[in-house]
Amino acid sequence: MVKYGVWGLTAVVAIGIAGVVWLGLLNRRPPIQPTHIVLISIDTCRADHLGCYGNGWIQTPNLDRFAERAAVFEQYYAASYPTAPNRWDISTGCFGFPVLGWQPLNAGDVTWGQILSGQGMHTQMIWDTPMLGMHDYNYTRGL
Repeated sequence: MVKYGVWGLTAVVAIGIAGVVWLGLLNRRPPIQPTHIVLISIDTCRADHLGCYGNGWIQTPNLDRFAERAAVFEQYYAASYPTAPNRWDISTGCFGFPVLGWQPLNAGDVTWGQILSGQGMHTQMIWDTPMLGMHDYNYTRGL
């Protein structure tokens, strides 16, 4: 057993408090700043039919303007097909093909919408396939 005098004990307590405060400062995270995330997923439009991908004869001015200020992916490969299985991949960040078919999200699937909503961010999905908007397909969770 180590014996400390009054000053030694005071020093140990002060160092302990300083360590706790220092660790607390290390673990503090700045509050999440609101970010605008817009994901456009169109399965019936080829990239070479958009101006932002180099097409000069088909006019897509709104998407071109949006693309000027956005991240545009030039090499994207769909992990699954058709529409609903691919939306599952995008929503969960997992690969469903060839195991999952045209089906609802499973109860245990966590979507990016749920993660963002859990951080206080507003999310919304505008869909092109009727099944994705049906509540029993579960794609509206977290929105």
